[in-house]
Amino acid sequence: MSDVTEAYRWPCAACGSDLRYAPGTTELVCDHCAATQAILAPAPRDRATALQEIDLGLGLADDLPASATEDVRSTTC
Repeated sequence: MSDVTEAYRWPCAACGSDLRYAPGTTELVCDHCAATQAILAPAPRDRATALQEIDLGLGLADDLPASATEDVRSTTC
């Protein structure tokens, strides 16, 4: 297992400082100017296309279309 961790930065639209998340809230707050930014809920998926079979050969060759992949980010508190 790799010890590589990626850090993501969410800059404030008002001043460019870092936005921070407080557990239990639905917004990010700026460290510098106290501006807030709402955390948008993900759009619901269409049930008809939510689950579908993906060609194993294309997946192994890393040749899937962008619509068949998902960018995953996680944050450690």
